[in-house]
Amino acid sequence: MNHKPLKTYFFVISIFLFIASLTQDCYCLDGYTECMESIGALLWGWIGVLYEIGFIVEMLQGTITTENYQFGAHLSWLANPFLIIAFVTFNFYPKVTILLSSVSTLFMLSFLLVKSVIVDEAGHYCEIKTYQAGYYLWQNRGISHFFVDLNLFFCKTLQSLYFYYFLLFLFYFILLSLLLR
Repeated sequence: MNHKPLKTYFFVISIFLFIASLTQDCYCLDGYTECMESIGALLWGWIGVLYEIGFIVEMLQGTITTENYQFGAHLSWLANPFLIIAFVTFNFYPKVTILLSSVSTLFMLSFLLVKSVIVDEAGHYCEIKTYQAGYYLWQNRGISHFFVDLNLFFCKTLQSLYFYYFLLFLFYFILLSLLLR
């Protein structure tokens, strides 16, 4: 079965979701009037990953305690490189793409478990009040990438493609209705 139209369609939708997510806020913090912009989270999130890696190293050396530290907030940023690599390997290595997109989706979903994020270089934390449209669009891009990968890998008939499109449309409709509440 020729998957070229589906791959082209997916590529356009995926780029659109990514660009749309960058134009929105991703989360709001308690005590702050402005929400975190998605483009800022993308550009500066890697610094948080380095901060968390540094904390892990210091914790393993025994030079720091975990009393005032909340681990994991910035590790969800690692979904971005996994998703980019999965996007690049989409046409060439389907099994690797499924693995990478599933890891990316898990990193994206892990951010929902985080209660607070670091807000300054002094190490102060602030509680996440709400998640915004930018986060949900970013998450939706990763989840849809995972489902498209699975579908293209296991799809044998055109009927399963139509069923997949129905499920994806239903998922987008539910997500949109939740965002517009």
